Amino acid sequence: MKEHLNNVIKGKIITYHDRGWTNIQIAKDLNLNKNTVTLWTNRYRNYGTIEEIKKSGRKRKTTKDQDIKIIEIVYKKRKRNQSQLYD
Repeated sequence: MKEHLNNVIKGKIITYHDRGWTNIQIAKDLNLNKNTVTLWTNRYRNYGTIEEIKKSGRKRKTTKDQDIKIIEIVYKKRKRNQSQLYD
């Protein structure tokens, strides 16, 4: 499962790293996965920030309001039997 870290923990990672700690030492001290520590130290080194960077994924096709309407329709249809689904 992904670890979602707050900025305080990210700040500690960077502070320890700047003090010369290895990623393994930081991970053990903060009870984190070494890969998580590596991710944030690399991100800080490459981008100079611990803030989330904008993802380049696919743009949304529906609005949040449309999503809500779709969910409402699905829940209403769940209460019907199979022959009533296409009414």
